[in-house]
Amino acid sequence: MFEQRSGKRSVLLALAIGFASGAIASEPPDSEINFATGDIESVDTIEESGIRQIRHVTDPGQGAPAVALLLTTNPSDDRSPRIAIEGSGRARVTWWRDGAEDVVLLRTRDLQTGLWSAEQRVSEPGESSRNPEIVTDGTGIWLAFEYDAPGGGTGIGVSSIFDDPEPFPTRRPVETTSYAGDVDVLAHAEGGKVWISWVHSAIDVGWSRYDAATDTWSVTALESYLQDDVGAARERIRTQILGN
Repeated sequence: MFEQRSGKRSVLLALAIGFASGAIASEPPDSEINFATGDIESVDTIEESGIRQIRHVTDPGQGAPAVALLLTTNPSDDRSPRIAIEGSGRARVTWWRDGAEDVVLLRTRDLQTGLWSAEQRVSEPGESSRNPEIVTDGTGIWLAFEYDAPGGGTGIGVSSIFDDPEPFPTRRPVETTSYAGDVDVLAHAEGGKVWISWVHSAIDVGWSRYDAATDTWSVTALESYLQDDVGAARERIRTQILGN
């Protein structure tokens, strides 16, 4: 399956999941259809003893009860979970842990066994990182996130998975921006093409495209949103990429 990743959210789904599993989500969920099973799988955060934890919910539909599972039981807040599901039905969930050093983490569920892997650290040691996005194009998994760049500003980084790596692949730096607002990193995969985008400044959206032939990311290009908004700029970027 090819999809354009755009931070899917649904307040109604959050409420439905909350009531089904006996808890109300503290953040709306990120959801995808598992085409191997037909289930809707979602991840969100709920508060347990005042701490935010990551929850995974499987909704089989047709009146069957939803099944909820906590993926974290950490004393620090876990935030902003995202889910991607491969064609095989294997699910990947990423999020960030809010601590003295913010960390981006990943867990993987094998559809055949139903077992979840231990947490894997995606971000680099000694480098506070947060707000991951995850996407699959049918051949691999890409995780894009922001981190505190060593020389100042916000770094935009990407890690990729083509098999189950051990240890996790090194984060690739794509760009650094001095923009002080929300950089809102997104990962996209559609039509066999993979790219990331972020708010680079008060007037520009930055973007970079993955080249599978060279296993590299393109030099940052900018699309202005001065005359409209970030969403419109991202749609122009999508049109340009899919048209080339």
